[in-house]
Amino acid sequence: MSQKTIAISNSSIKMIACVFMLIDHIGAILVERKLYLPMQLGIGEINESLLVIDFVLRSIGRIAFPLFCFLLVEGFYYTHSKLKYMRNLGILALLSEIPFDYAFFGGWNIRYQNVFFTLLIGVLAMYGFDWIKEKGKTNFIRFIGYLLITLLACGGVAAIGGDYSIYGILCIVIIYFFREKPVLSVGLACAILCLLSITELPAFLAMIPVALYNHQRGLSLKYAFYLFYPLHIMLLYGMSLMIFQQNIRMG
Repeated sequence: MSQKTIAISNSSIKMIACVFMLIDHIGAILVERKLYLPMQLGIGEINESLLVIDFVLRSIGRIAFPLFCFLLVEGFYYTHSKLKYMRNLGILALLSEIPFDYAFFGGWNIRYQNVFFTLLIGVLAMYGFDWIKEKGKTNFIRFIGYLLITLLACGGVAAIGGDYSIYGILCIVIIYFFREKPVLSVGLACAILCLLSITELPAFLAMIPVALYNHQRGLSLKYAFYLFYPLHIMLLYGMSLMIFQQNIRMG
């Protein structure tokens, strides 16, 4: 009797990543607003049970970003047009910025940009890596080229205040260069995230779906995947406003 093994497609990993991101944002946008608003409004203290819920939700949500980095690199390799790939990420980053700012900061914030700006810069870096790989005549020249592009990408994301900052770029770079060993690449990326904060430790669980990846496309979720980010943020922001009004009335 043949033993069946579990295998998941690219689209399945996308759905898993979106679920973990949603869980994270429920904590960040809804629960934290419920936690901190009463104190800010002077009508109460922080609810300890909500504090625990928030910690659990945000910890679970740490799994999402390494998966998005992995999917970004896979998409870069398999896309028919790298320029269109960058264009779509750029459009999504711009469309998402206002909902992102209002949901996470309560208003326009030019100092911090949503994660798709970081992913876009990561793709620009990979585009440069491919060019260096093709044009570089020696390993030394290629190494210097890779290093300069990485530094430029890190400087760019730090300058605009991209989500995850230079740690996000380094995750993408690591997964790009270790693409032939996906589980190792994601594990190394998670180790980099832990330099950002020890709370990123749950991110290592992202290695599980990557280990089960079958390199198949699965369902066509291209535009649904793109639209999920701004739409779910707008929905959660709307719900957070309702919580805000409730807190006002309770006060």
